[in-house]
Amino acid sequence: MENIKLPATLLLIWDIKRALEKNQSLQIGLECFLARSLQCQFAREFADMSREQQLRSDKSDSVALSPEKFNQAQRALLFLVIKGLSGLPIYENIKLLEKEFLTHCEDDIQSHVMKLPLLLQIPMLGMLFPAIMCLLIVPALAMLQM
Repeated sequence: MENIKLPATLLLIWDIKRALEKNQSLQIGLECFLARSLQCQFAREFADMSREQQLRSDKSDSVALSPEKFNQAQRALLFLVIKGLSGLPIYENIKLLEKEFLTHCEDDIQSHVMKLPLLLQIPMLGMLFPAIMCLLIVPALAMLQM
């Protein structure tokens, strides 16, 4: 069975949550996420945003998030991360966001499972039709040769 790829947003939530549960800083959770070699758009944009944040000398500037780069759920996560980096507690909000993302993932999996019977019928019909045609044509050809 093919491995299910977890969304990068959920991995970011888990890394942050794990770091906070171990009484580590939010920065350690972010570094753990950035250490992963994820090849999705969100991970690349988040890494770029993180590098840009580190290059800034004063921390009073807020990170500019463009709406076209991220969807609403990703923006909520990023605003939560920025809020945590400014020193506010975010653990309870991370837990709520994790539940929402898990629910979204379960809904996505359920929609794929609902399509599966139809998709599996296509190869079955592709193999069944030639077999039925052989059963019909071979006796007809045998009758013609007699």
